[in-house]
Amino acid sequence: RTGGSRRQSKDRRRSMDTDQPDADLISTDPHGPPSTPSDENPNSTSQRYRDPKTLRPWDLECARSASRTLVGLAKDRCWLSNNPFEIRVRRELVHALAVESRTHSELSDLLPTNLASENNDVDKVLTQVAVYEPPRTLDDKGKYSLKADMWREFDGFFHRFAPTDSESALRNAVTAYITQRKEGVAEEDCAWHPRDMLSAPHVAPPPFAGVLRFARHPSIATFVHDCVCYLREQRNEPDL
Repeated sequence: RTGGSRRQSKDRRRSMDTDQPDADLISTDPHGPPSTPSDENPNSTSQRYRDPKTLRPWDLECARSASRTLVGLAKDRCWLSNNPFEIRVRRELVHALAVESRTHSELSDLLPTNLASENNDVDKVLTQVAVYEPPRTLDDKGKYSLKADMWREFDGFFHRFAPTDSESALRNAVTAYITQRKEGVAEEDCAWHPRDMLSAPHVAPPPFAGVLRFARHPSIATFVHDCVCYLREQRNEPDL
């Protein structure tokens, strides 16, 4: 009896959803402008998504963080393999310096504990990826800056970036790209190109061959669809 009443309750809710569209949902047609619920054809097959005007201020920020996490899981292969010490330190240093120039002590504090303990080996890798800038005044400190050709190893979705660090690093990457183009470097020869953000992930090692399976789930497709629809509505929204 309980199971029957639950099914009846679900049927009533489904009927209500069909008869009265959600006022916060709007439909989208790939061949025309978005329509409001009042204009919606009940026989239309276009998908519906929540009206961006009804979103709370922190909803887009949450969606942005979630999308970065998902892309990071899909693209980052460093944590899937037992890479040697030099490769792991190199990756950490490149992305720490992509945010801004830093002192030796600042870099040491940013490195994971298991890597920072090997101080001599870290210094060896540091000389390969960075240029030392001596202090200009007595109160100044010498800092390390990322070498121009090291932007080739920059990943805009580096998993250990804080939100503000990610923005700064990406802004510096774009600046480095523009600088090289102004210097006459061919587009295909630039160390980093904005389209690198769209590059496909490398094939995962056998034990993790199914790591991208989550991307095929319908909920991910809905999430991506909604983000694209929101972007169409609010092109100047920074979180989009």
